[in-house]
Amino acid sequence: MNKQYDQVKEFHEAFNQKMPDMPCILERGRTAYDRLILKDTAFELLAACRRMKNGNISSEVMKRASWMLEELIEFMQAENTYEQVDALTDLIYFAVGTFTLMGIKPEPFFDIVHAANMGKLHEDGKPRYDKQGKIVKPNGWQAKYAPEPKIINELRRQSAEIYEGEKTK
Repeated sequence: MNKQYDQVKEFHEAFNQKMPDMPCILERGRTAYDRLILKDTAFELLAACRRMKNGNISSEVMKRASWMLEELIEFMQAENTYEQVDALTDLIYFAVGTFTLMGIKPEPFFDIVHAANMGKLHEDGKPRYDKQGKIVKPNGWQAKYAPEPKIINELRRQSAEIYEGEKTK
């Protein structure tokens, strides 16, 4: 997972996110804006849960999603670095475990998403932001970096690789 750590660190450096030199607690949001973001996210989650009542989601998806949400809640409530690290590690473990249950090797997908995120830098190598602080993608980003078609192709590649392996047995 060091590769993925280095990729995310590269992204944070490119987008001028401050990173400490040594382990420390990530401060919890205490501003009205932080609470507004959390409230909006909670509403999105509730809306998603309402849509799921229609029976269009498996119990395995619900189970795994609830475990990951539990870890997010633990992360938000953590009082120290240890508790935050524990919750984040469990979250990563559940996420990677979900990939294994899907028969998917996640590293190529991480590479695709990382390239898409780094592609948000403009020609001068600098990020641009709108008035709300959201990253503005450069012209041509969609055609060059949009991850969706690349993810679909990688899924096809992994499926074909497994199919070919089964045929040779």
